[in-house]
Amino acid sequence: MSSASERPRPLAEIAAASTNHRNPNSTADPVQLVLSRIPGAQQRGNGWVACCPAHDDRHPSLSISIGNDGRALVRCFGGCAVETVVSKLGLKMRDLMPPGPGSGVSGKAVAPTPSGKANRRAFATAQEALGQLERTSGPHSAGWTYLDALGEPVGVVVRWDQRDGGKEIRPISKTESGWVFSAMSEPRPLFGLPQLVNQAVGSQPILVVEGEKCAEAVAGLSFLVTTSSGGSNAARKTDWRPLAGRQVVIIPDHDAAGARYAADVAACLGRISPPATVMTSSITGIWPDAPDSADLADYVASQRRAGKNDTSIRQDIESLVAKAAPVESTGPGPVLTRATDIKPQRLSWLWLNRIPLGKLVVLAGDPSLGKSLITTDIAARVSTGTPWPDSPLKSNEVGSVLILSAEDDPEDTIVPRLKAASADLSRIQLLSTVRQADGRLAPFTLESIGTLETALLLMSDVRLVIIDPISAFMGRADSHKNAEVRGLLAPLSVLAQKHRIAVIAVTHLTKSYGGKALYRATGSLAFVAAARAAWVVVADPDDDKKQRRLLLSVKSNLGPHSPGLAYHVHAVAVDDLGMQPCVAWSSDPVTVAADDLFSRETDRRQVDSAVQTASEWLKEQLASGPASVTDLQSQAKEAGLSWSAVRRAQGQLRVVARKQGFGEGSKWVWLRPPEGAQAAEDAHHVELSTFDPNEHLRIARPGPDEGADEDWGQG
Repeated sequence: MSSASERPRPLAEIAAASTNHRNPNSTADPVQLVLSRIPGAQQRGNGWVACCPAHDDRHPSLSISIGNDGRALVRCFGGCAVETVVSKLGLKMRDLMPPGPGSGVSGKAVAPTPSGKANRRAFATAQEALGQLERTSGPHSAGWTYLDALGEPVGVVVRWDQRDGGKEIRPISKTESGWVFSAMSEPRPLFGLPQLVNQAVGSQPILVVEGEKCAEAVAGLSFLVTTSSGGSNAARKTDWRPLAGRQVVIIPDHDAAGARYAADVAACLGRISPPATVMTSSITGIWPDAPDSADLADYVASQRRAGKNDTSIRQDIESLVAKAAPVESTGPGPVLTRATDIKPQRLSWLWLNRIPLGKLVVLAGDPSLGKSLITTDIAARVSTGTPWPDSPLKSNEVGSVLILSAEDDPEDTIVPRLKAASADLSRIQLLSTVRQADGRLAPFTLESIGTLETALLLMSDVRLVIIDPISAFMGRADSHKNAEVRGLLAPLSVLAQKHRIAVIAVTHLTKSYGGKALYRATGSLAFVAAARAAWVVVADPDDDKKQRRLLLSVKSNLGPHSPGLAYHVHAVAVDDLGMQPCVAWSSDPVTVAADDLFSRETDRRQVDSAVQTASEWLKEQLASGPASVTDLQSQAKEAGLSWSAVRRAQGQLRVVARKQGFGEGSKWVWLRPPEGAQAAEDAHHVELSTFDPNEHLRIARPGPDEGADEDWGQG
């Protein structure tokens, strides 16, 4: 196949005349007039050949023949324009027209048959139509018949090879009125359709090449092969459904047009149902020095000229088929990639075993625990190459950082905190808005993933993107619907992989409790599912000062769960910006796991809930006055309340325990304290004792002769 720049001017037979018709009184025969100006013209069949007067022609390349209406048909196989040839003969274009009124046409090049579908001539057989073409174009070089699924001919493609290496293709098709000079109606059948239909599925791959000549040459080596009619730009005009569910290997011509043809065929095969399994292979796999535009037919011919037998040539093509690589189809259906076609890569880390490069990472936590301060600290370390907290002696690769923040102001929060973390501000950029085509600014969302990629390309050396919080950049997607979240995060993950960057998505925790830490991220589970690593920020419940916080691993798909890190927030003086918060990492080991902490929190909240229920119940029991402890125990059991929860409720409600009576008839009762009584937590506890089967704890009181007979402490 020749490239556009190499192809000669189309060499269709041309007859043209000016809009001024010949003299109606003229009786000159236009063909004889042309022949009279060309000494040495020789008759060939129904036409004549001669040397072209418009170029240095040593081998006859000019064809002269008679058109259907008597006009002179002049064609130069060397590519000369008909107007130039006529001028060199000392004639005018109108001299090519037959005499008489109405015989002229406009001064445009026309086909050798009358133009316009309404006037085109129909022939009874394809052979008759071909004969007419040969009367004007000479003997054809090759021809191929297209059949329908039943084996009936429906079209013929005729080829004339030209002296300069070019070719001329003319289609003939069957219509209701007969055989005409036109392409087959769409959708056109595949070449060799009966063989394709009759071949069992899975028996052997079907080869797709470009052009009937190539298909015929490859089929001659016992391959199952097909092509489409109309050239490299007409693949979409063919019916590819007979290849549904088949294994197809496309071997295109060795040029840009061939590559486009392969892509078009693959797209067509991907849209049929079920889609074909499509692979492609380059002829350079067996012909490394293949010339431009070479195809398999050229390879077969070259090997035969070199003395190679057909068995060896077939083995060469079989090896080429075996090397075929899957083609990603644009149509519906499975997209398969052979493992051998994937080049393994070593996993890279931004922060070893914590934040992988090329992946999405989730950082979750409740408000006011320092999530944004952690991302600020990470951004600062990336921008300067500062070592990570758990590897203080190992410097890191320096890179740029892109921050998407929707909650903090850049001027008074983000930049001052970056300065406090000693970041290189020249390597950090912020993205919040997008300039639209009309000049207006619009908020950035992850729906504009192309805009994000443009930003990465403009920055060139980005290693980290921070999205804080990710829920603010979801656009129209519902953050609680898995499908919509996955649809938005999938392109983001692809972008991270493509540019080898780490993406940290910040999110909050849900208010619900229970279950694993993995399920506590706000919104759809798809956020954490799409991430390759996830971290959670929590307050250290064992820190009495309530200052220590923990960064704990929740998910790690690509490496071991790294131990947690502890930190606290401290203030750093920043120029004239005053004191700014900054993360201070601790070297103390953290052995607790996220799930354990959340489990403890769940247990505590379950206890709090039980105590709250007991408090409401106890208020009702004491609303009408003191109640016997023994009765309360019995009634609590009937109500399904644990006595430990009731005792905690007693303390919260500052319920007073009092002993009524003396001796064997005495009993303990509880009653609500009067207004203004000292809170239990403020009472000064002295010696604690256990009394009788009620297990009632009280503060030892003075004897009856020493004063008060009741206590507002934890009785």
